[in-house]
Order: sequence, then C-alpha cells, then structure tokens
Amino acid sequence: MPRINIREYYRKDVKELSSVEFEECCLMVLRGYAEEMHLDNFVISHNEIVKAHDGDYQVDVYSEFTIFGGSKIKVLVECKQYNSPVKRERVELLYSRLQSTGSHKGILMTTAQFQSGAIRFAEEHGITLIEVMNTCDRFHSYSSGTDSGLPLEEEILRRYPVFCANSATDERKQVFPTTSMIAKYITEIYAEKGKN
Repeated sequence: MPRINIREYYRKDVKELSSVEFEECCLMVLRGYAEEMHLDNFVISHNEIVKAHDGDYQVDVYSEFTIFGGSKIKVLVECKQYNSPVKRERVELLYSRLQSTGSHKGILMTTAQFQSGAIRFAEEHGITLIEVMNTCDRFHSYSSGTDSGLPLEEEILRRYPVFCANSATDERKQVFPTTSMIAKYITEIYAEKGKN
C-alpha cells in the first residue's frame, strides 16, 4: 500500500485561515486539552471583553476553571498568526495584560516559532507558548511515495485533526491532539479491523 500524501490529505493551511478561523482553531485546541485534563468547571469563550482597573481589554480567547475545591483560575489567550519568530516584546505585552486584568495564566498561541528570549521570559513568568501547525508539516516525512509498512500509523494520521499544537515552554510537548484522542483513534481502528 503506498504511503498517504499527507500534504494532499490535509489541504488546509493554518497560515491561510482568517483571524477568526485561527482563533476558533485555538479554542478547539484548548478545549481538547481541558477535556484531557478533566478541568473542573471549565468554561471558554471567544472574543471576550475583560474589564480591568485601567480599561477594557479585548481577548481572543478567555477561559476559567476551578482548582482546590473552588479557587477560580482566569486564563487570557492571545492567538496570533505570524510568519516570523515571535519576539520577547509580544510575550511581555501579554504579561502586562495579565497584571492589569488580575488573570492568573497567559497563553500565546501562534503559527510561528518563538525566539529564545521570548521563551525565557515566558518560562520566568509562567506564560505558556504554543505553536499551532499544520498536521502535514508535523508529519512531513509521510509525503514520499514509498511503502511505509506501518498501516496502523497511517490510519491514525488519517484521523488526526487538520491542525496540531506543541508547547514551546514545556519541553516541546504535544498538546493537541491529546493522548486520549490518539488512544480513541487506535481503539476505533482496532474495532474496525475486528469487524472485517
């Protein structure tokens, strides 16, 4: 069986989405991760106005959840489509918004990589940096026309979402699709194979 041409299979390009489509993509990534972590009282909204002592802020994605039996955690998420690496100043701006709004956590999601200064600042100030990419770029090795010999792996890739995401501040950990999503794909594949 020839390998799937992953770039043809996943036709969408994350950098060609409208800004609203990209924000909705980020919202989907965060919702998937929250479900994986079983966050209590998790709510998430798109294009939220957050009031602060120095004015109102428009936030691409806003989320809340509770820990320790009722302590509310507020999360501001900025979703930006960049073509060049993200500089420290962009992360500093998010940190400033966190302080103004009294939010507990900041997440910057982008289509580009982060400069080392941005990563260092984010790690020092508890900000999460997430790179959102095309699944076809994540699995670029599947674009050749040779036989892979790994039908299970190809079946998993066929079920992958169009986009995937990695944390840039947590040892390059994949955050979407989540571990439970991949386990679900494997379960579905084996169930289908059992029927044949």
